[in-house]
Amino acid sequence: MQRGYRVGLLDTDLRGGGIRTIFSLDDTPEGNLNTYWWLSSNADTATTLSRSLRQYSVASESTTAGIYLPPVGGQFTTAGPQLKTWQEHYHQGQVREVLQHLSQDLKLDYLLIDNQPEMSEDTLMALSLADMAVLMLQLDSYDFQRVPVLLEVIKQFETPKTWLVPTLVLPAIERDSVKHKIENTYQQPIAGLLYLSEEMIRLASSGLFCLHYPIHPLTQTMMEIARQLEHGAQELASVPARFSEKSSMGRSRQRPLLNLLEFPHVERRLLTVVLRQGPIEIGPLIEQSGHSADEVITAVNHLIQQGWIVRDPTTQRVRYRTETSNRQ
Repeated sequence: MQRGYRVGLLDTDLRGGGIRTIFSLDDTPEGNLNTYWWLSSNADTATTLSRSLRQYSVASESTTAGIYLPPVGGQFTTAGPQLKTWQEHYHQGQVREVLQHLSQDLKLDYLLIDNQPEMSEDTLMALSLADMAVLMLQLDSYDFQRVPVLLEVIKQFETPKTWLVPTLVLPAIERDSVKHKIENTYQQPIAGLLYLSEEMIRLASSGLFCLHYPIHPLTQTMMEIARQLEHGAQELASVPARFSEKSSMGRSRQRPLLNLLEFPHVERRLLTVVLRQGPIEIGPLIEQSGHSADEVITAVNHLIQQGWIVRDPTTQRVRYRTETSNRQ
């Protein structure tokens, strides 16, 4: 927004509220699913955004930079009321078409979707639509395990641009060493390093950091990440589209449907548990899945056959298999 663009922001978190809390919208819930919060820069107060409610169905002639945000969280889900309202308005269109029409109505330059680290249908659907992906990670063993899996999913969706962003990096760690290690390990560029900041901790999600601390090094890194997204979008727009349809948000892409989207719910649930827990024994896997032992064992065997997970013959733990060469 600070670079002059109109930005839509969707949160796939079923619990919702996270993004809205940062924008200080929790105290004023709005039940009308046809509306969006419109937030713009306020020249009088550097640490706040001016806001108003607008009907998404009415195309605004204004080109003023701003952020459009649903008044209630967790509405992007395929069973959520927000998406159902959009589909009714756009005559039951596919999700890709619905979001393109929505972006045109709001005159968006960018549509950002905040995903969760799980193999749910909604997360996979959002990834399948993305022209660019920014993967946040921490420098710990948990994230080092899940990052290759998420990168593999993104690769299968043929997402043109992908960046990694290490977060909560200790100030004592030298930037070049982190950048070298991450880029060599995952063969993906780093958009920026977000160092652990005492100011960020003190803010405690009570506002937008870049507005409270406009000249802070962390804010400058965020601006650099935004510039890379901007340049990435410009590069995509300059490449001849593989398909005739285009929108203001970039090329319309018919990506291959990852077979995970067609998996039964129990299998996606198991993959999410393994993604979050790492190598895990069958017993705890059954407990955390919420399904019967027979269902879990059948699903595990199918996932092993498909090449998504492997079972250690010694420990009997299952874990992700990141190689795709033998995957159906």
